Amino acid sequence: ARSARLAQLLRGSEAATCRLGLHEMSEQVKYLSRQADLHEEQLAIISNRRTASVLVRSVVRRVLARQSPEAQ
Repeated sequence: ARSARLAQLLRGSEAATCRLGLHEMSEQVKYLSRQADLHEEQLAIISNRRTASVLVRSVVRRVLARQSPEAQ
């Protein structure tokens, strides 16, 4: 009976350890998900800046090209 009780306690302890491990893993997944969202937002901002930069350069080139023949 004592052996059975000890085995039962051990199983309970293992279950508690597993639950704790699962909880920690769940928290880690939530953290990593938030980090991934943050990185996606940062990439979108960088991409939008590059797009805006390319657009500005294109407009400047067109304006300069139009002014160049007039200046001559």
